[in-house]
Amino acid sequence: MKRFFFLVFFFLFCSSIVFSYDKARDIRIAVLQGVPAMVLNSRGTYKITDPATNATLDEGRRLHHAAVKPTKKGMYIGHDYFAYDHIRISASKDLTFVYKGKARTYRGALDIYKEKNQTLLVVNRLGLERYVRGVLYHEVSDKW
Repeated sequence: MKRFFFLVFFFLFCSSIVFSYDKARDIRIAVLQGVPAMVLNSRGTYKITDPATNATLDEGRRLHHAAVKPTKKGMYIGHDYFAYDHIRISASKDLTFVYKGKARTYRGALDIYKEKNQTLLVVNRLGLERYVRGVLYHEVSDKW
């Protein structure tokens, strides 16, 4: 019986969020901060954009072990240099970064910021519905 009331409450809570949600907004979660470099992979096609103008800076079929390193005036992704302190990478399927031997996979887009101390801040950016779908999968049993 407690499960039933929990599910009803949870459904009503999520419904109120979804119905009052402005679709132009995304959920942003910092997933990595203060790292000097990392390796990036994409499943499927990818696109690198300037978030300020939404201009496409690069796109391709796949990123494979592309090292991301900040410089004084921008950052390298693989062998390509971008003179930006903030870029957004999205993929048709998902993006995986590797840092200190640990791989983490994310849906949505990754915003990569070059911080003042020449390190990287990585922020996962995705829509509310995709975020809730991923959270529910880990928080609520599918047997309920």
